[in-house]
Amino acid sequence: MRRKHLSQMIGITLVALLMVACSTTQPSPTATLVPTTTPVPTPTEEIAEWDYVALGESMNFGMISRYAEMLEQDLGVRVELHDWARANDHSSSLLERLRTNEQLRQDLREAEVVTFQIPIRVIVEPFKTFEFGDPGECGGDDNQDCLRDAFETYMADTDEIIAEIVSLRSPSDAVIRAQDVYQIKVRETQETGSFEIINGYWRDANAHMIEIATRYGIPVARVYGAFMGENGVEDPRDQGLMVSDGLHPSPEGATLMAKLFQELGYEPLAP
Repeated sequence: MRRKHLSQMIGITLVALLMVACSTTQPSPTATLVPTTTPVPTPTEEIAEWDYVALGESMNFGMISRYAEMLEQDLGVRVELHDWARANDHSSSLLERLRTNEQLRQDLREAEVVTFQIPIRVIVEPFKTFEFGDPGECGGDDNQDCLRDAFETYMADTDEIIAEIVSLRSPSDAVIRAQDVYQIKVRETQETGSFEIINGYWRDANAHMIEIATRYGIPVARVYGAFMGENGVEDPRDQGLMVSDGLHPSPEGATLMAKLFQELGYEPLAP
């Protein structure tokens, strides 16, 4: 009986071993490695940096920042602004700085863009004397000597200022732009009857600046015409281009001035 039971046990064990031996083991699936390409970062194109030197006074404070933004948007450059505009500046004071301030002179030598407005402070005080002073206080048989002297100084300074700028930076190497100037206190002088006299001097001064700038190959933004209307007799306040003081441009006026510069293009540095 034991021998039979042992035989059965051996037989069962042999069958089990045979089944294990005959069975095929399926290999576990292995992960397939898919080659991946990691993009190599390409260096971004370096953005050019342009130095912009602005000369003028409070009449174009708002214009300067707007024009700098337009330069960046239109040309894809980064603008480094060197703002040399000064409130209540005098044309003779600007001329003196151009001749003696080494930082200003160096900024101009390195500039890609220069805009300038001839400051009018030399005109403002005689204007007040003529408009609001005692009869005859301005001088001369026609009470206009103080105006004549002021505008003569203004135009002489204009000649020297432009000559000094181009001696430091050539219009063939940089974007150099000028602007003429709108008349101040239009409504007030119209009401007192002195507008035509003041306007005549103002037009002559602007015409002189345009002539000198053109002689040096410098385009001019015609601010006077844009602010004063086709006939040059409109009060810029009526168009929302000037604030109530009759002196300074409104935000809309500053934007219009910047657009006038923008419309002159960017030659010689960009088409």
